[in-house]
Formats: sequence, C-alpha cells, structure tokens
Amino acid sequence: MKGLVRQVIVLIAVFAMVYLNLTSNASGFTEPEQVTIEQYYLYPTDFSPTPLTFLIWAPIFLGMIVFAIYQALPKNRRDERFDEIALPVVLVSVLNGVINYVPIGISVINVFLLLIALTWTFIKIVRLPSDRLFYLTTRVPVGLFFGWITIASILNVCQWLVSVGWNGSGIPSTIWVAILIVIASAVGAFIIMRFKEIAYGAVLLWGFGGILVSNPSQVSVILAVITCSILLIILGVQTIRHQNALQDFTAPA
Repeated sequence: MKGLVRQVIVLIAVFAMVYLNLTSNASGFTEPEQVTIEQYYLYPTDFSPTPLTFLIWAPIFLGMIVFAIYQALPKNRRDERFDEIALPVVLVSVLNGVINYVPIGISVINVFLLLIALTWTFIKIVRLPSDRLFYLTTRVPVGLFFGWITIASILNVCQWLVSVGWNGSGIPSTIWVAILIVIASAVGAFIIMRFKEIAYGAVLLWGFGGILVSNPSQVSVILAVITCSILLIILGVQTIRHQNALQDFTAPA
C-alpha cells in the first residue's frame, strides 16, 4: 500500500474500527453475553479494573483518528514511513473492530492476534526515522494502544478462565492478580528501557490503578501495584531525563 491508496485505506480502516466499537452495544450482531463489554459483568475477576478505567479508550481512539488524518494529509502522500506501517495498522483496525462481535472463547484468540499485530506495528514504528510530529501523531497513539491491549489480553484470559469454571489451582485469586501485575510490569519495564516508550508504561500505570480501586483491601494486590508502579515511574523519569539530555546536547548553540 502506497500513496493515495494507502491514505484512503488506512483512513477508512481506522474510522471503521472506532465506529464499530462505539456502536457495538446497539448493533445486535451477537447475543449480549457475547459482547466484550458485557463480559466484564458476566465474568468478574479480581484482575478486572474499575469500569472507569475503560475511559482509556477515549484517548486511544482519538489518537488513532489523529494518526489516520495526519497520514492522509497531501504532504504525507509520499512519506514512505506511513507506507511501511499501513498493513499492520489496517490489521490492528480490523481485529479491534470485530472484537466486540465474537464469543468470549474466540475473543481471547482475537485479542492475542491484536496484541501481535500491535507489537508488529510498534516495532516497525520505532525503527523508522522520527520527528516530533511523527512521534506525537503516530508513535504515541500506537504506544497507548499497545499498552492497553497488553492489559486487555490478560483480562480476557482471566475472564475466559472464569467462564470455564477454573478455580485458580488452589492459589487465591488475589495472588494470581499480583503475579499477573508483576508479569505485565516486567514487560513494561522492558519496553521502556529498550524502546524508551513512555506512553506504554503510562497506560500500564492507569490499568494498575483501576485494578487497585477494584481491590482496595487486598494486601497482595496493593503491594504489587505500589511496587511495580514505583519501578515503572522511576524508569519513565529516567527515560525522560535521558531524552531531555540528548536534546540539550544536540541543540544548536
């Protein structure tokens, strides 16, 4: 996909994704119990963040719309960077667009395919030359999306396990939550250190906060959230300082 064809297809794919997500509850394409949003209430887990946490979709969708419009500007028609990421972005849009219309078992597969597609997109983006506008309109939205789908992937698996009656193999559910938070934090720490990606870590912190609100009296969850959040914040601050130092060093005298 190149040039005008790429611009139109990406624009349509992103806007279709947003439309399908915003209208999924009223679409009638599936039975209510199959809709991902309804899964939150049908299969509650201790890993489920408070419902307000899902407001993160607002900046994610807004960011993707900004990206779609920016890549569609006439000045970016021949920008090979957008040609490079067009296919994975369209794949991400398709997978996320249909996720609300499949049963819970299939939604787990769907969300992991979405995570793989976002990983592919993100890796392609970080390998491309970047300027401030490209960073803000492309890397940040994808970083936010990538971070949230990391949380969503874990949550979908937890919901599916609840739906099939898994009892945690004798380990208390809150201990499992703490373990999953540590695993997600390890991934987040790697992304921050390896790719200097702040947006990804910020979304993890948002998700952890939502989980904490849902488990205000569980000591294991509280300790995991606080410890992992401090680690991610420290890494994030160090990354910001490093980037500022590089800008100061390379700024013209």
